[in-house]
Amino acid sequence: MRLCFHPEYEFGVHVGPPFRWFAWRPVRLWYGRWAWLRFVMCQRVRNRPGLDRPDFAFWSFSDVYSDDGQTLPSRCCRCGKEKAAP
Repeated sequence: MRLCFHPEYEFGVHVGPPFRWFAWRPVRLWYGRWAWLRFVMCQRVRNRPGLDRPDFAFWSFSDVYSDDGQTLPSRCCRCGKEKAAP
C-alpha cells in the first residue's frame, strides 16, 4: 500500500482520488521541492463551490511513501536499478 499526503487548501477541494504518475517533466511538489523522472502522487484541486471568484483548477503533486513512512525508491530509467530517492 502506498500513502501520500496532499495539504488541504483553504480555497480549494480535491477532485477525485490521488493516483501515481511518472513525472516525465519537472513538477513542483506541494512543499516547493522539484521532482523529475520519478513517480509522484498527483491529485486535481479546484475552487470550492459557492465562492464568488473565477473558476480555477490545478494539479497537486506529492511524494510517494510506503507503509512505514519512508519515501519509496525510484528506478533508474536507463538501467532499471533502484536508486535512493532524494
